[in-house]
Amino acid sequence: MAARQEKLRRTQISLSEEDLQAVRGLARRRRTSMSGVIRSAIRREMERESTLADSLMGIVGIGESTGDSTSANPDDQVYG
Repeated sequence: MAARQEKLRRTQISLSEEDLQAVRGLARRRRTSMSGVIRSAIRREMERESTLADSLMGIVGIGESTGDSTSANPDDQVYG
């Protein structure tokens, strides 16, 4: 049984001539559509963004607190 395809919605984007030629060339080399190249790039970027957010959350709470509130006077923390 074939994998179920998600319903795609048509949209429109504007590209510079340079970007358009790059996408066309990549699609030709991959033997796929320009839409496929763009969807793949979007998925990769979303995955990268998600991975970055996850890795940044890993640093939350690693510092020691002196008990002073940095949120009370943030300018003191930034400008001394």
